[in-house]
Amino acid sequence: MTLENPDGPRQEDEEAIGPRDAANEGKAGILDATIVPETELSPADPDQPHPSRYKTLKWWKDRLEVVAIVAAVFYAIVTYLQWHDLRRNFVVNERPYMVVDGIPQFLTPLTANTPIHANITFKNIGKTPSMRLFGNVKLVKFRGTYGSKEFWQFITSSFDDLSRDDSNGRKELRETGAERDIAPNAPMFGTSQNAIMLSDTELSDLQDSGTVILYYIGIVSYTDGSGADYKTELCQGYWGKDPQRWILCDRYNRIR
Repeated sequence: MTLENPDGPRQEDEEAIGPRDAANEGKAGILDATIVPETELSPADPDQPHPSRYKTLKWWKDRLEVVAIVAAVFYAIVTYLQWHDLRRNFVVNERPYMVVDGIPQFLTPLTANTPIHANITFKNIGKTPSMRLFGNVKLVKFRGTYGSKEFWQFITSSFDDLSRDDSNGRKELRETGAERDIAPNAPMFGTSQNAIMLSDTELSDLQDSGTVILYYIGIVSYTDGSGADYKTELCQGYWGKDPQRWILCDRYNRIR
């Protein structure tokens, strides 16, 4: 400890200089402790932040892109299905519809050994015209039991013949350019072109026992304005003595 002389000049106490202060002597303004930010450095590149946060962002970005693609595909599918349904509904609502209007009508009372003909009326109940129409109807007779295997073979064979006649008739229409159009709500009349006759026994079986049945069958084919094809099929059976009593077949009464 330095003693002070009260009569002499005052001397300042000298501070003790330790090893740390000696090392920093002459370096004014330099902190003796460096503040290091708490940033996790990448071992591979000490100048860059740790890549874990970027991996997380990329993980979310990839999955969001997948979700966006799935959503876009789903939206496209739903839109297409809605468009398809709207188009189908438009076609169904706007297409022509040829339907059978009533029952066949015999031109004359049934008598044995006399040609038998019958008329039928179709009507277009659609909103657009039935265009390039071709119709073919005929009377056929069947002996046997309705609904039997032989019956359906007979009816199927008869409609096969009608289908061939329809194909040939439509081909002729295309070649000749002939057209027959039916406006909405307008009727079309058809007459069986084939003349069939019943013997005395067949007429008796038709009217009394029902073992002979007359069938009025037909196919009417037509198109709409865009050229789409449609068909109306007809099958009605008659036996007994009441000419106003016709029975629909279980098959071949359809519009397609």
